[in-house]
Amino acid sequence: MTFTPLPTVTNSDGSQTITQTTKVGETDFAQQKDMFLKMLVAQLQNQDPSSPMDQKDMMAQMSQMTSVEQLTNIASTMTSLQTNATVSQSVAMIGHTVDYLDSNGAVVHDGTVQSVALAGHSVNLVMADGSTVAPGNVVMVK
Repeated sequence: MTFTPLPTVTNSDGSQTITQTTKVGETDFAQQKDMFLKMLVAQLQNQDPSSPMDQKDMMAQMSQMTSVEQLTNIASTMTSLQTNATVSQSVAMIGHTVDYLDSNGAVVHDGTVQSVALAGHSVNLVMADGSTVAPGNVVMVK
């Protein structure tokens, strides 16, 4: 896990405030966006009137934040699409006998797929004997 320091705000007297460190991936994007906007407002309130913040820099920061938000939305959509595709492929195996690898990936077993279990983005095949198998462990559908 990497730590990314957030920018500091330089007050008109030269002191710096609002420095925080967060773990990447543990703070959700909405909180990061809110924190960014609070820091931007604080920076604007504490800027030196004789040398205000460059509008180009402010627009660049806003553009970067919007880009990150859109990339986050795209990543979320892609994860959902991948889960949907896996569910569709798994449902097609219901009633079929499949050969699959055990959790160690070494021994091939066979069994009939009875149903599909979905928990969040995790998809598992439920076999007739009650065991569960990850769709990625299936090596053959009969």
